[in-house]
Amino acid sequence: MKNAKAGDFKAASAALHQGLLDTNYDTIQLAKQLFTLIDKQMVYSWADISDLPAAPISLKDSRFPHWSRSVEIDSLTLNSQEITAYLQRFKLADSDQLIWLFSPEFIQQVPALHKHYKPSTFEQAIPQWASQRYVYLPLWQWAILPILIALSYLCARLCSLTFRIISKKLISTRLQEYIPEIRTPLVVILTVVFLKILTSLILSLSGPILTLTQTTHAIAIILIVFWCFTRCFNLYVDNLQEKYISDHSGEKKALDTLDNKAQKNQLTHISVLRRTVIFIAVIITTYVFLVQFNLLDGMSSTLISSFGILSVILGIAAQATLGNIIAGLQIAISKPVRIGDALNYAGTWCYCEDITYTYIILKVWDDRRIIVPLKEFISESFENWTLIDSHLIKPVELYVDFTVDIDQLRQKFQELMTAHKLYDQRFKASVQAISSNENALCVRFLCSAATPIDAWKLQCDMRETMAKYVAQLEDGRYLPRTLVNNNIVKLPKTYN
Repeated sequence: MKNAKAGDFKAASAALHQGLLDTNYDTIQLAKQLFTLIDKQMVYSWADISDLPAAPISLKDSRFPHWSRSVEIDSLTLNSQEITAYLQRFKLADSDQLIWLFSPEFIQQVPALHKHYKPSTFEQAIPQWASQRYVYLPLWQWAILPILIALSYLCARLCSLTFRIISKKLISTRLQEYIPEIRTPLVVILTVVFLKILTSLILSLSGPILTLTQTTHAIAIILIVFWCFTRCFNLYVDNLQEKYISDHSGEKKALDTLDNKAQKNQLTHISVLRRTVIFIAVIITTYVFLVQFNLLDGMSSTLISSFGILSVILGIAAQATLGNIIAGLQIAISKPVRIGDALNYAGTWCYCEDITYTYIILKVWDDRRIIVPLKEFISESFENWTLIDSHLIKPVELYVDFTVDIDQLRQKFQELMTAHKLYDQRFKASVQAISSNENALCVRFLCSAATPIDAWKLQCDMRETMAKYVAQLEDGRYLPRTLVNNNIVKLPKTYN
């Protein structure tokens, strides 16, 4: 390398093993070509080559019996094949001295490699100071790289704009809503593609830099395809959900108005479908990564041998997560709760808003959200008010004096229920004296409505109306009373 940098290519040619070359070949020209490849295309720290005494002589190759060991410098691609440059240590004839020589197989490929990688007219016009390398790349490449990125992005934006204009005329209205979802991924992937084309045309990248850029391009394309798929699929699933939670006029229905059992089953199936498909997409993307970078080669025995250890680690570290996932599968199969179901969970009235991989989202009537891990949710008891259908009966309990006429209360309650718009007449309005204490009689009024929210509203209306009726009946004569020092004292007018 010192001789080549000094321009003494005749001396530099002594480092070439010419065993596979024609004896009439111009070795000085060959040394110039090799120096161009090393200077422009290869990346290697020449200081890493050992100057220690030679290793024992090896006879692995009968054609070159004096070869002892080799050092891989770099590799270049030629006609879809990897050509690796090796320095090999050879023993001089009739001497014990050992020297480094470029391998004869690589020297044989130098002319073809130089023809493929020779500097373009543009590169030859670049000043020497701009060709100095900084972190593996020449200075001029670092300077032009931001320009190439900006130019690639501009070309991608123009292509995206053209696609949007053409799509309005060629793509059906039904598919038009997917265009905004793929617009951003399309711009990103086109930017990556254009950048790859421009860098291959203008920048002469090789070695670790070429491997890094190729790997980056491959990773970017795989991730962008996954990103585009998930955006489009999520939009499709959202539209599917809208179909089941919208009324005939197209208005979105609230969770508390979902009273169709089949409708709730469909929403739950759609939620499971969304997460299952995305999970499969993640697995496929991971598999493509492994195949793309040949990470599966030789992994089978390693995976089998480490499966037991991996199982123990997963069992300890991911116990909670795996438990929640299994609980989610149990919910999906047995369906004790579906999206849109009205629940009484831990004394709180709420609706099931969504079921994810590991937790369930419960929407409380006051718009709060309760996030419960699926394992915890399925292991505790809860009331599902809409498991079979949405009809619900709510009780109203009032404490009255023992002398009250129950039949009179029953008649009034039935009259009020019949006139109320929320009464569904599915269950007969019922009045029963269910308990008593030393001071009062507890009378229960049963309210029946089509949905839990209607039942709650009806319960509140009936409690208010019947309490007012009892308070006004014969000037409050039938309000509960108690004896204090042999005097009758009316209890405060508080009701459950």
